[in-house]
Amino acid sequence: RINMIKTTVILLLSLYCIQGGARANDVLQPHAIFAETGQTATFNCKQTKGSTYREMYWYRQRQGESMKFIVFTVNYGLKPEFGEGFDEKKVSANKTVPESGSLTVNDLDSTDSAMYFCSVREHSAVTTG
Repeated sequence: RINMIKTTVILLLSLYCIQGGARANDVLQPHAIFAETGQTATFNCKQTKGSTYREMYWYRQRQGESMKFIVFTVNYGLKPEFGEGFDEKKVSANKTVPESGSLTVNDLDSTDSAMYFCSVREHSAVTTG
């Protein structure tokens, strides 16, 4: 008989809002998610800065490592853009409205135990003449 040991994966979320003078309380989030290996964890990110803050960036930082870019999303129909080493099988990002979005980490394992960061940025259109 094989004894199966389930490992608890601890995922911490800290959110930041960048550009345009956003304050820490302009972005709202849970502080920690506890889940078992093999499960899925979803982080929600909400911002109160306004509807022009359409761009959302997600990052991961493991203990003792530098921060890594996971994915970029916007709320007007573009596909998410993934950072190096991340893909839609492991993570998915959803953003349907400017004020909120989510990141889902699939099939959790011990390497997913980390601090996750969300940041938002005001959308700016560049026109060339």
